[in-house]
Amino acid sequence: MEKNEVKGKMMQAKGKVHETAGKVIGSKPLEFEGKGEQVVGKAQETMGKIQGSMAKAEKKAGKTVAKAQKTVATTQKKLGAAAKKMT
Repeated sequence: MEKNEVKGKMMQAKGKVHETAGKVIGSKPLEFEGKGEQVVGKAQETMGKIQGSMAKAEKKAGKTVAKAQKTVATTQKKLGAAAKKMT
């Protein structure tokens, strides 16, 4: 789990507390502040999820490139050996 994902969840929880407190004491500004914090928190959580997905994709791409490089090197060795046999 990415840092932004955790921070976003915390912001959402904080916003829910503010929203509930605003409803209980009858403070519309506090209630709306809480709703706003929840929206910001959800956006931050989504950003964290995207960052996590990007990191996984980058890691997978790196493994794919390494595998391709290994295949190319093996093929080059085989071609070199075959060329020596032909001469």
